[in-house]
Amino acid sequence: MTPQTPVNIPLLTDLLKSHPNQNFVANLTAGLTWGFRVGYQGNRFPKTAKNLRCATALCRVLTLFEELNIPLAPKKTFRPTQCLEFMGITLDSVRMEARLPGDKLHNARLMLASWSSKRFYRLHDLQSLIGTLHFVCRVISPGRPFMQRIINLTRGVRNPGHFISLNQQFRKDILMWQLFLDHWNGVSLFLPPFTEPSPQIHLLPMLQVPLAMGVSSITFGSRADGPLPTSLTLPPA
Repeated sequence: MTPQTPVNIPLLTDLLKSHPNQNFVANLTAGLTWGFRVGYQGNRFPKTAKNLRCATALCRVLTLFEELNIPLAPKKTFRPTQCLEFMGITLDSVRMEARLPGDKLHNARLMLASWSSKRFYRLHDLQSLIGTLHFVCRVISPGRPFMQRIINLTRGVRNPGHFISLNQQFRKDILMWQLFLDHWNGVSLFLPPFTEPSPQIHLLPMLQVPLAMGVSSITFGSRADGPLPTSLTLPPA
């Protein structure tokens, strides 16, 4: 049986002649011409009938864009995949995580290592470090509190070439960031928009005497009580 496809295969081949992965182009056009083998493992595409539908949809979009004279960047046109780098972040729908790509992770480690032994740095270098750490916070959320003291070092300094003294607290924050890069990269999960309450854990606010707020928790039938820190309690009216 001869395969039937609505895709203009010669036009598609011409559109993809500058694609960086020509093996993928050859497999795609051969599959559209002679039919895809479900379960085929070459280049991991197409592996299932679902991937076949994705490939067909991609071809239709490419053909439509060509007819509408809409330019596409070949280096940013990817086959159907479950692991994609988007805006500098690797999105993995199999492991359900977002993580830094290997090259960015390596560069961040080298950068932090260079900062750990310095005593003075210029303002614009410190601002570059802050920008990099701010980007890394997209996938390493626990590191965000360890940026505040680094940011505070730049306050009141306007000359980009001004040297800033790096204190011991700064070096401790850099050490924490090094630990985060080693152990927390790739743990920013795609969480559901709403979290369901746990039937085993209950937090109960309570009023203690004299006029002090406390908190009580019940976990698996066990209760624990304690006062709130004075920094979190309201002053008396």
